[in-house]
Amino acid sequence: MPFAKKFILAVLFLLIVAGGGLYLLRGKIFGQGDYVIRPDRIYEVKKADLQIGFTQMGTVNAVKNCELSLQAPFPTKLVWIIDENAHVKKADLVAKFETEALTTKIEDLKRSIDDTKKQQKVAEEELRMQTISNSTDIKTAEDSLETAEDAFSKYRRLEGPKQLDEQDILVSEAERKYADAVKAWQTQKDNILNSVFINNDEEDKAGQALLNLKQAMDKALQESEAAVLNRKIFKRHTHPDMLKTLTNQIGQAKLNLEKVKVNAVSKVSQKETEIQNLKTKIESFQTELAKHESYLPLMQITAPIDGVVLYGNPNARRWDDTGIKVGMNVERNEVVATIPDMSEMIVDFDLAENYRAKTKVGNNVFVKAGEKDKVKGKIKTIAPLPVNQFFWDRNSPKIYKTVIELESAKGFLSGMSVKVEVVTSNLPNTIFVPVEAVFEEEGRHIAYVQPPDGKPPEKRPLKLGAANENYVEIKDGLSEGEKVFLYKPFQETVK
Repeated sequence: MPFAKKFILAVLFLLIVAGGGLYLLRGKIFGQGDYVIRPDRIYEVKKADLQIGFTQMGTVNAVKNCELSLQAPFPTKLVWIIDENAHVKKADLVAKFETEALTTKIEDLKRSIDDTKKQQKVAEEELRMQTISNSTDIKTAEDSLETAEDAFSKYRRLEGPKQLDEQDILVSEAERKYADAVKAWQTQKDNILNSVFINNDEEDKAGQALLNLKQAMDKALQESEAAVLNRKIFKRHTHPDMLKTLTNQIGQAKLNLEKVKVNAVSKVSQKETEIQNLKTKIESFQTELAKHESYLPLMQITAPIDGVVLYGNPNARRWDDTGIKVGMNVERNEVVATIPDMSEMIVDFDLAENYRAKTKVGNNVFVKAGEKDKVKGKIKTIAPLPVNQFFWDRNSPKIYKTVIELESAKGFLSGMSVKVEVVTSNLPNTIFVPVEAVFEEEGRHIAYVQPPDGKPPEKRPLKLGAANENYVEIKDGLSEGEKVFLYKPFQETVK
Protein backbone atom coordinates (compact mmCIF):
# COMPACT_ATOMS: atom_id res chain seq x y z
CA MET A 1 0.00 0.00 0.00
CA PRO A 2 2.73 2.51 0.84
CA PHE A 3 4.52 1.56 -2.40
CA ALA A 4 1.41 2.09 -4.47
CA LYS A 5 0.83 5.43 -2.86
CA LYS A 6 4.40 6.51 -3.64
CA PHE A 7 4.03 5.31 -7.23
CA ILE A 8 0.84 7.32 -7.67
CA LEU A 9 2.45 10.45 -6.24
CA ALA A 10 5.47 10.00 -8.55
CA VAL A 11 3.19 9.74 -11.60
CA LEU A 12 1.24 12.82 -10.53
CA PHE A 13 4.49 14.77 -10.15
CA LEU A 14 5.64 13.78 -13.62
CA LEU A 15 2.28 14.76 -15.06
CA ILE A 16 2.46 18.15 -13.34
CA VAL A 17 5.99 18.79 -14.67
CA ALA A 18 5.04 17.68 -18.15
CA GLY A 19 1.93 19.84 -18.05
CA GLY A 20 3.96 22.83 -16.92
CA GLY A 21 6.41 22.27 -19.74
CA LEU A 22 3.64 21.89 -22.26
CA TYR A 23 2.05 25.08 -20.92
CA LEU A 24 5.30 26.95 -21.41
CA LEU A 25 5.61 25.58 -24.95
CA ARG A 26 1.94 25.88 -25.87
CA GLY A 27 2.52 28.96 -28.08
CA LYS A 28 5.26 27.29 -30.05
CA ILE A 29 3.89 23.84 -30.65
CA PHE A 30 1.20 23.89 -33.29
CA GLY A 31 -0.46 26.88 -31.70
CA GLN A 32 -1.39 25.19 -28.52
CA GLY A 33 -2.84 27.45 -25.82
CA ASP A 34 -4.80 30.74 -26.17
CA TYR A 35 -2.34 32.59 -28.44
CA VAL A 36 -0.42 31.90 -31.67
CA ILE A 37 3.06 33.04 -32.66
CA ARG A 38 3.69 33.70 -36.40
CA PRO A 39 7.35 34.63 -36.88
CA ASP A 40 6.66 36.18 -40.33
CA ARG A 41 4.31 38.71 -38.72
CA ILE A 42 6.64 39.99 -36.00
CA TYR A 43 8.45 43.34 -36.40
CA GLU A 44 11.60 44.45 -34.63
CA VAL A 45 11.34 48.02 -33.36
CA LYS A 46 13.77 50.39 -35.10
CA LYS A 47 15.16 53.79 -34.35
CA ALA A 48 15.84 55.83 -37.46
CA ASP A 49 14.63 58.84 -39.44
CA LEU A 50 10.88 58.77 -40.06
CA GLN A 51 9.40 60.65 -42.94
CA ILE A 52 5.87 61.92 -42.32
CA GLY A 53 3.51 62.43 -45.24
CA PHE A 54 0.75 60.91 -47.28
CA THR A 55 0.23 59.01 -50.49
CA GLN A 56 -1.95 59.88 -53.49
CA MET A 57 -2.20 58.87 -57.12
CA GLY A 58 -0.93 61.14 -59.87
CA THR A 59 -0.38 61.25 -63.60
CA VAL A 60 2.87 61.79 -65.48
CA ASN A 61 2.66 64.54 -68.09
CA ALA A 62 5.10 66.27 -70.34
CA VAL A 63 5.87 69.88 -69.50
CA LYS A 64 5.50 70.62 -73.18
CA ASN A 65 2.95 68.84 -75.31
CA CYS A 66 3.17 69.44 -79.04
CA GLU A 67 -0.49 69.71 -79.95
CA LEU A 68 -1.15 69.00 -83.61
CA SER A 69 -4.25 70.71 -84.94
CA LEU A 70 -5.84 71.90 -88.16
CA GLN A 71 -4.54 75.41 -88.86
CA ALA A 72 -6.48 76.09 -92.06
CA PRO A 73 -9.27 78.61 -91.32
CA PHE A 74 -12.11 76.39 -92.47
CA PRO A 75 -13.64 73.05 -91.47
CA THR A 76 -12.69 69.89 -93.33
CA LYS A 77 -12.45 66.11 -92.88
CA LEU A 78 -9.69 63.91 -91.54
CA VAL A 79 -8.78 61.47 -94.33
CA TRP A 80 -5.75 59.74 -92.75
CA ILE A 81 -3.95 59.61 -89.42
CA ILE A 82 -1.05 57.50 -88.20
CA ASP A 83 -1.75 54.78 -85.64
CA GLU A 84 -1.98 55.90 -82.04
CA ASN A 85 1.12 55.23 -79.93
CA ALA A 86 3.19 55.06 -83.11
CA HIS A 87 6.78 56.28 -82.78
CA VAL A 88 7.60 59.09 -85.19
CA LYS A 89 10.66 61.08 -86.13
CA LYS A 90 10.69 64.81 -86.64
CA ALA A 91 9.02 65.75 -89.97
CA ASP A 92 7.25 62.38 -90.29
CA LEU A 93 3.71 62.60 -91.64
CA VAL A 94 1.08 62.33 -88.88
CA ALA A 95 -2.28 63.28 -90.44
CA LYS A 96 -3.91 64.38 -93.70
CA PHE A 97 -7.06 66.41 -94.30
CA GLU A 98 -9.49 66.48 -97.24
CA THR A 99 -8.32 68.98 -99.91
CA GLU A 100 -10.89 68.60 -102.71
CA ALA A 101 -12.82 71.76 -101.85
CA LEU A 102 -9.57 73.69 -101.41
CA THR A 103 -8.08 72.58 -104.75
CA THR A 104 -11.39 73.36 -106.49
CA LYS A 105 -11.30 76.86 -105.02
CA ILE A 106 -7.70 77.30 -106.18
CA GLU A 107 -8.58 76.23 -109.73
CA ASP A 108 -11.58 78.59 -109.75
CA LEU A 109 -9.34 81.46 -108.65
CA LYS A 110 -6.79 80.67 -111.36
CA ARG A 111 -9.55 80.69 -114.00
CA SER A 112 -10.91 83.94 -112.64
CA ILE A 113 -7.44 85.50 -112.89
CA ASP A 114 -7.01 84.32 -116.49
CA ASP A 115 -10.48 85.59 -117.49
CA THR A 116 -9.92 88.94 -115.83
CA LYS A 117 -6.52 89.35 -117.49
CA LYS A 118 -8.18 88.77 -120.87
CA GLN A 119 -10.77 91.40 -120.01
CA GLN A 120 -7.93 93.74 -119.06
CA LYS A 121 -6.20 93.23 -122.42
CA VAL A 122 -9.47 93.94 -124.26
CA ALA A 123 -10.01 97.06 -122.17
CA GLU A 124 -6.43 98.23 -122.81
CA GLU A 125 -6.93 97.76 -126.56
CA GLU A 126 -10.21 99.66 -126.37
CA LEU A 127 -8.36 102.42 -124.50
CA ARG A 128 -5.75 102.57 -127.24
CA MET A 129 -8.45 102.78 -129.92
CA GLN A 130 -10.35 105.34 -127.89
CA THR A 131 -7.20 107.42 -127.56
CA ILE A 132 -6.73 107.36 -131.35
CA SER A 133 -10.41 108.20 -131.90
CA ASN A 134 -10.17 111.02 -129.39
CA SER A 135 -7.14 112.45 -131.17
CA THR A 136 -9.03 112.34 -134.49
CA ASP A 137 -12.13 113.96 -133.00
CA ILE A 138 -10.07 116.67 -131.33
CA LYS A 139 -8.14 117.33 -134.56
CA THR A 140 -11.42 117.60 -136.49
CA ALA A 141 -12.82 119.98 -133.89
CA GLU A 142 -9.62 122.03 -133.93
CA ASP A 143 -9.75 122.19 -137.74
CA SER A 144 -13.36 123.34 -137.59
CA LEU A 145 -12.37 126.07 -135.12
CA GLU A 146 -9.44 127.09 -137.31
CA THR A 147 -11.72 127.20 -140.39
CA ALA A 148 -14.23 129.36 -138.51
CA GLU A 149 -11.51 131.67 -137.29
CA ASP A 150 -10.03 131.89 -140.80
CA ALA A 151 -13.47 132.64 -142.26
CA PHE A 152 -14.05 135.36 -139.73
CA SER A 153 -10.62 136.86 -140.24
CA LYS A 154 -10.94 136.66 -144.02
CA TYR A 155 -14.33 138.28 -144.04
CA ARG A 156 -13.37 140.96 -141.52
CA ARG A 157 -10.13 141.86 -143.21
CA LEU A 158 -10.82 141.09 -146.87
CA GLU A 159 -14.31 140.12 -147.97
CA GLY A 160 -16.20 142.54 -145.77
CA PRO A 161 -14.21 145.60 -146.78
CA LYS A 162 -14.21 144.42 -150.41
CA GLN A 163 -18.00 144.07 -150.42
CA LEU A 164 -18.26 147.50 -148.78
CA ASP A 165 -16.04 148.96 -151.49
CA GLU A 166 -18.13 147.26 -154.11
CA GLN A 167 -21.22 148.86 -152.61
CA ASP A 168 -19.54 152.25 -152.68
CA ILE A 169 -18.55 151.69 -156.32
CA LEU A 170 -22.09 150.66 -157.20
CA VAL A 171 -23.44 153.81 -155.52
CA SER A 172 -20.87 156.00 -157.28
CA GLU A 173 -21.59 154.34 -160.60
CA ALA A 174 -25.35 154.73 -160.12
CA GLU A 175 -24.94 158.36 -159.11
CA ARG A 176 -22.70 158.97 -162.10
CA LYS A 177 -25.25 157.35 -164.42
CA TYR A 178 -28.00 159.41 -162.86
CA ALA A 179 -25.96 162.58 -163.27
CA ASP A 180 -25.28 161.69 -166.88
CA ALA A 181 -28.94 160.95 -167.43
CA VAL A 182 -29.94 164.28 -165.87
CA LYS A 183 -27.40 166.08 -167.98
CA ALA A 184 -28.56 164.35 -171.13
CA TRP A 185 -32.18 165.12 -170.32
CA GLN A 186 -31.36 168.74 -169.52
CA THR A 187 -29.34 169.11 -172.71
CA GLN A 188 -32.16 167.68 -174.79
CA LYS A 189 -34.60 169.90 -173.04
CA ASP A 190 -32.46 172.96 -173.69
CA ASN A 191 -32.03 171.94 -177.29
CA ILE A 192 -35.76 171.65 -177.74
CA LEU A 193 -36.34 174.99 -176.10
CA ASN A 194 -33.69 176.60 -178.27
CA SER A 195 -34.60 174.86 -181.50
CA VAL A 196 -37.10 175.83 -184.17
CA PHE A 197 -38.62 172.84 -185.72
CA ILE A 198 -39.45 172.89 -189.44
CA ASN A 199 -42.22 170.45 -189.10
CA ASN A 200 -44.11 168.60 -186.50
CA ASP A 201 -42.31 165.32 -187.08
CA GLU A 202 -39.01 166.80 -186.02
CA GLU A 203 -40.66 168.32 -182.98
CA ASP A 204 -42.31 165.04 -182.17
CA LYS A 205 -38.96 163.23 -182.52
CA ALA A 206 -37.27 165.73 -180.24
CA GLY A 207 -40.08 165.38 -177.73
CA GLN A 208 -39.88 161.64 -177.86
CA ALA A 209 -36.13 161.79 -177.34
CA LEU A 210 -36.67 164.04 -174.35
CA LEU A 211 -39.23 161.62 -173.00
CA ASN A 212 -36.80 158.74 -173.42
CA LEU A 213 -34.09 160.66 -171.61
CA LYS A 214 -36.56 161.46 -168.88
CA GLN A 215 -37.32 157.78 -168.47
CA ALA A 216 -33.60 156.97 -168.49
CA MET A 217 -33.04 159.65 -165.90
CA ASP A 218 -35.82 158.32 -163.72
CA LYS A 219 -34.41 154.80 -164.06
CA ALA A 220 -30.93 156.01 -163.20
CA LEU A 221 -32.39 157.78 -160.21
CA GLN A 222 -34.05 154.62 -159.08
CA GLU A 223 -30.86 152.65 -159.57
CA SER A 224 -28.90 155.26 -157.65
CA GLU A 225 -31.38 155.23 -154.82
CA ALA A 226 -31.36 151.42 -154.86
CA ALA A 227 -27.58 151.37 -154.75
CA VAL A 228 -27.56 153.77 -151.82
CA LEU A 229 -30.21 151.66 -150.06
CA ASN A 230 -28.28 148.46 -150.71
CA ARG A 231 -25.13 150.03 -149.34
CA LYS A 232 -27.03 151.22 -146.29
CA ILE A 233 -28.52 147.72 -145.79
CA PHE A 234 -25.08 146.16 -146.21
CA LYS A 235 -23.50 148.47 -143.66
CA ARG A 236 -26.33 148.23 -141.14
CA HIS A 237 -27.34 144.61 -141.49
CA THR A 238 -25.56 142.32 -143.93
CA HIS A 239 -22.02 143.12 -142.82
CA PRO A 240 -22.71 143.03 -139.03
CA ASP A 241 -24.86 139.94 -139.43
CA MET A 242 -22.09 138.18 -141.31
CA LEU A 243 -19.56 139.14 -138.65
CA LYS A 244 -21.94 137.92 -135.97
CA THR A 245 -22.58 134.69 -137.83
CA LEU A 246 -18.88 134.07 -138.29
CA THR A 247 -18.24 134.94 -134.63
CA ASN A 248 -20.95 132.50 -133.58
CA GLN A 249 -19.39 129.87 -135.76
CA ILE A 250 -16.10 130.43 -133.93
CA GLY A 251 -17.90 130.16 -130.59
CA GLN A 252 -19.65 126.96 -131.68
CA ALA A 253 -16.38 125.57 -132.93
CA LYS A 254 -14.69 126.39 -129.61
CA LEU A 255 -17.58 124.89 -127.64
CA ASN A 256 -17.52 121.81 -129.82
CA LEU A 257 -13.75 121.50 -129.31
CA GLU A 258 -14.16 121.70 -125.51
CA LYS A 259 -17.01 119.23 -125.70
CA VAL A 260 -14.91 116.83 -127.75
CA LYS A 261 -12.00 117.21 -125.32
CA VAL A 262 -14.21 116.65 -122.26
CA ASN A 263 -15.85 113.69 -123.93
CA ALA A 264 -12.44 112.31 -124.84
CA VAL A 265 -11.14 112.73 -121.27
CA SER A 266 -14.34 111.15 -119.92
CA LYS A 267 -14.12 108.13 -122.20
CA VAL A 268 -10.42 107.67 -121.44
CA SER A 269 -11.09 108.07 -117.71
CA GLN A 270 -13.92 105.52 -117.82
CA LYS A 271 -11.74 103.06 -119.66
CA GLU A 272 -8.78 103.68 -117.35
CA THR A 273 -11.10 103.19 -114.36
CA GLU A 274 -12.34 99.97 -115.90
CA ILE A 275 -8.75 98.79 -116.41
CA GLN A 276 -7.80 99.78 -112.86
CA ASN A 277 -10.82 97.94 -111.50
CA LEU A 278 -9.78 94.87 -113.46
CA LYS A 279 -6.22 95.18 -112.11
CA THR A 280 -7.59 95.50 -108.57
CA LYS A 281 -9.79 92.49 -109.20
CA ILE A 282 -6.79 90.50 -110.44
CA GLU A 283 -4.76 91.54 -107.38
CA SER A 284 -7.64 90.48 -105.14
CA PHE A 285 -7.88 87.11 -106.91
CA GLN A 286 -4.09 86.70 -106.68
CA THR A 287 -4.18 87.50 -102.97
CA GLU A 288 -6.94 84.96 -102.46
CA LEU A 289 -5.05 82.44 -104.57
CA ALA A 290 -1.85 82.91 -102.60
CA LYS A 291 -3.81 82.61 -99.36
CA HIS A 292 -5.56 79.41 -100.41
CA GLU A 293 -2.34 77.95 -101.84
CA SER A 294 -0.73 78.66 -98.48
CA TYR A 295 -3.44 76.49 -96.93
CA LEU A 296 -2.33 73.42 -98.90
CA PRO A 297 0.69 72.70 -96.66
CA LEU A 298 -1.67 73.05 -93.69
CA MET A 299 -3.79 70.18 -94.97
CA GLN A 300 -1.29 67.71 -93.60
CA ILE A 301 0.49 67.60 -90.25
CA THR A 302 4.07 66.51 -89.68
CA ALA A 303 5.75 65.71 -86.39
CA PRO A 304 7.60 68.72 -84.92
CA ILE A 305 9.70 66.46 -82.68
CA ASP A 306 10.57 62.81 -82.19
CA GLY A 307 8.09 61.03 -79.96
CA VAL A 308 4.96 58.95 -79.56
CA VAL A 309 1.68 60.02 -81.13
CA LEU A 310 -1.36 60.26 -78.88
CA TYR A 311 -4.81 60.91 -80.33
CA GLY A 312 -6.57 64.13 -79.38
CA ASN A 313 -5.56 66.18 -76.36
CA PRO A 314 -4.56 63.99 -73.39
CA ASN A 315 -5.13 66.93 -71.04
CA ALA A 316 -8.74 67.38 -72.16
CA ARG A 317 -11.51 66.03 -70.00
CA ARG A 318 -12.76 62.65 -71.05
CA TRP A 319 -16.24 63.98 -71.74
CA ASP A 320 -14.75 66.56 -74.15
CA ASP A 321 -12.99 63.87 -76.16
CA THR A 322 -15.13 63.01 -79.17
CA GLY A 323 -12.70 60.37 -80.42
CA ILE A 324 -10.31 60.78 -83.31
CA LYS A 325 -11.15 58.74 -86.40
CA VAL A 326 -10.81 58.95 -90.17
CA GLY A 327 -13.76 60.71 -91.80
CA MET A 328 -14.55 62.94 -88.83
CA ASN A 329 -15.23 66.64 -89.30
CA VAL A 330 -12.42 68.84 -88.01
CA GLU A 331 -12.62 72.52 -87.11
CA ARG A 332 -9.78 75.03 -87.11
CA ASN A 333 -7.42 74.63 -84.09
CA GLU A 334 -9.06 71.33 -83.17
CA VAL A 335 -6.35 69.06 -81.77
CA VAL A 336 -6.25 65.70 -83.53
CA ALA A 337 -2.99 64.42 -82.04
CA THR A 338 -0.41 65.25 -79.41
CA ILE A 339 3.28 64.38 -79.19
CA PRO A 340 4.57 64.84 -75.64
CA ASP A 341 8.10 66.19 -75.30
CA MET A 342 9.64 63.44 -73.16
CA SER A 343 12.76 65.49 -72.40
CA GLU A 344 11.04 67.17 -69.43
CA MET A 345 8.27 65.50 -67.43
CA ILE A 346 6.14 66.51 -64.47
CA VAL A 347 3.56 64.76 -62.32
CA ASP A 348 0.09 66.24 -61.84
CA PHE A 349 -2.05 65.18 -58.91
CA ASP A 350 -5.11 66.41 -57.07
CA LEU A 351 -4.08 67.42 -53.55
CA ALA A 352 -6.90 66.49 -51.18
CA GLU A 353 -8.23 69.38 -49.12
CA ASN A 354 -7.47 67.64 -45.82
CA TYR A 355 -3.76 67.48 -46.74
CA ARG A 356 -3.49 71.10 -47.93
CA ALA A 357 -2.51 72.57 -44.56
CA LYS A 358 0.33 70.03 -44.21
CA THR A 359 1.69 70.55 -47.71
CA LYS A 360 3.76 73.38 -49.13
CA VAL A 361 5.75 74.14 -52.25
CA GLY A 362 9.20 72.55 -52.00
CA ASN A 363 8.12 69.43 -50.07
CA ASN A 364 10.06 66.35 -51.10
CA VAL A 365 8.11 63.76 -53.04
CA PHE A 366 8.80 60.17 -54.08
CA VAL A 367 7.12 58.93 -57.24
CA LYS A 368 6.75 55.27 -58.12
CA ALA A 369 5.16 53.56 -61.11
CA GLY A 370 4.55 49.82 -60.86
CA GLU A 371 7.73 47.91 -60.03
CA LYS A 372 10.02 50.81 -60.95
CA ASP A 373 12.30 52.33 -58.35
CA LYS A 374 11.10 55.45 -56.61
CA VAL A 375 12.12 58.77 -58.20
CA LYS A 376 12.63 61.81 -56.07
CA GLY A 377 10.97 65.12 -56.82
CA LYS A 378 9.62 68.30 -55.27
CA ILE A 379 6.29 70.04 -55.25
CA LYS A 380 6.61 72.85 -57.79
CA THR A 381 3.21 74.53 -57.63
CA ILE A 382 -0.05 74.28 -55.69
CA ALA A 383 -3.15 75.98 -57.04
CA PRO A 384 -4.09 78.96 -54.83
CA LEU A 385 -7.78 78.05 -54.81
CA PRO A 386 -9.52 74.68 -54.55
CA VAL A 387 -11.98 73.28 -57.08
CA ASN A 388 -14.47 70.44 -56.96
CA GLN A 389 -12.96 67.11 -57.89
CA PHE A 390 -15.89 66.67 -60.29
CA PHE A 391 -16.79 70.07 -61.66
CA TRP A 392 -20.40 69.05 -62.37
CA ASP A 393 -20.90 68.01 -58.72
CA ARG A 394 -20.64 70.92 -56.29
CA ASN A 395 -20.78 68.46 -53.40
CA SER A 396 -17.75 66.49 -54.55
CA PRO A 397 -14.52 66.83 -52.49
CA LYS A 398 -12.39 69.93 -52.88
CA ILE A 399 -8.94 69.45 -54.39
CA TYR A 400 -5.94 71.63 -55.21
CA LYS A 401 -4.28 71.12 -58.59
CA THR A 402 -0.63 70.34 -57.78
CA VAL A 403 2.47 69.86 -59.93
CA ILE A 404 5.58 67.83 -59.04
CA GLU A 405 8.97 68.50 -60.58
CA LEU A 406 10.99 65.29 -61.03
CA GLU A 407 14.75 64.95 -60.60
CA SER A 408 14.76 62.34 -63.37
CA ALA A 409 12.06 61.41 -65.87
CA LYS A 410 13.85 58.33 -67.16
CA GLY A 411 11.44 55.44 -67.66
CA PHE A 412 8.32 57.58 -67.30
CA LEU A 413 5.82 58.05 -70.12
CA SER A 414 3.23 60.76 -70.54
CA GLY A 415 -0.15 59.63 -69.24
CA MET A 416 1.33 57.01 -66.88
CA SER A 417 -0.38 56.61 -63.51
CA VAL A 418 2.00 56.81 -60.55
CA LYS A 419 1.95 56.60 -56.79
CA VAL A 420 2.93 59.90 -55.15
CA GLU A 421 4.43 59.87 -51.65
CA VAL A 422 4.54 63.44 -50.30
CA VAL A 423 6.96 64.07 -47.42
CA THR A 424 5.57 66.83 -45.20
CA SER A 425 8.17 66.51 -42.40
CA ASN A 426 11.11 64.38 -41.23
CA LEU A 427 11.55 63.07 -37.72
CA PRO A 428 15.25 62.28 -37.17
CA ASN A 429 16.42 59.38 -34.99
CA THR A 430 13.03 58.36 -33.69
CA ILE A 431 11.38 55.06 -32.72
CA PHE A 432 8.53 53.95 -35.00
CA VAL A 433 6.60 50.80 -35.84
CA PRO A 434 4.20 49.78 -38.62
CA VAL A 435 0.63 50.98 -38.11
CA GLU A 436 -0.43 47.28 -38.10
CA ALA A 437 1.42 46.90 -34.73
CA VAL A 438 -0.78 49.48 -32.93
CA PHE A 439 -4.23 48.58 -31.61
CA GLU A 440 -6.84 50.49 -29.70
CA GLU A 441 -8.31 48.99 -26.58
CA GLU A 442 -10.50 50.63 -23.96
CA GLY A 443 -9.65 54.10 -25.26
CA ARG A 444 -5.90 53.62 -25.29
CA HIS A 445 -3.30 52.51 -27.83
CA ILE A 446 -1.40 49.29 -27.15
CA ALA A 447 1.09 46.95 -28.80
CA TYR A 448 1.68 43.25 -28.28
CA VAL A 449 5.35 42.78 -27.36
CA GLN A 450 7.16 39.45 -27.56
CA PRO A 451 9.22 38.93 -24.37
CA PRO A 452 12.72 37.57 -24.97
CA ASP A 453 12.25 34.66 -22.51
CA GLY A 454 9.40 32.94 -24.33
CA LYS A 455 6.71 34.22 -22.04
CA PRO A 456 3.25 35.03 -23.44
CA PRO A 457 2.86 38.25 -25.50
CA GLU A 458 2.72 41.35 -23.36
CA LYS A 459 0.25 44.17 -23.83
CA ARG A 460 2.16 47.43 -23.73
CA PRO A 461 0.44 50.87 -23.55
CA LEU A 462 1.84 53.37 -26.06
CA LYS A 463 2.16 57.10 -26.43
CA LEU A 464 1.94 57.87 -30.12
CA GLY A 465 3.42 60.74 -32.11
CA ALA A 466 3.23 61.64 -35.78
CA ALA A 467 2.42 59.05 -38.39
CA ASN A 468 2.36 58.44 -42.09
CA GLU A 469 0.29 55.89 -43.98
CA ASN A 470 2.69 53.04 -43.08
CA TYR A 471 4.45 53.92 -39.81
CA VAL A 472 3.68 55.68 -36.56
CA GLU A 473 6.09 57.41 -34.15
CA ILE A 474 6.33 55.86 -30.64
CA LYS A 475 7.07 58.52 -28.05
CA ASP A 476 6.81 56.14 -25.11
CA GLY A 477 6.15 52.44 -24.54
CA LEU A 478 8.69 50.72 -26.79
CA SER A 479 12.45 50.53 -27.06
CA GLU A 480 14.72 49.91 -29.99
CA GLY A 481 15.25 46.19 -30.59
CA GLU A 482 12.00 45.01 -29.03
CA LYS A 483 9.72 42.84 -31.13
CA VAL A 484 6.04 43.58 -31.66
CA PHE A 485 3.23 41.56 -33.20
CA LEU A 486 1.57 42.86 -36.39
CA TYR A 487 -1.63 41.13 -35.31
CA LYS A 488 -3.50 40.30 -32.14
CA PRO A 489 -1.96 36.98 -31.12
CA PHE A 490 -4.68 36.11 -28.60
CA GLN A 491 -7.35 36.31 -31.28
CA GLU A 492 -5.56 33.98 -33.71
CA THR A 493 -7.08 30.50 -34.09
CA VAL A 494 -5.14 27.23 -34.37
CA LYS A 495 -5.05 25.93 -37.93
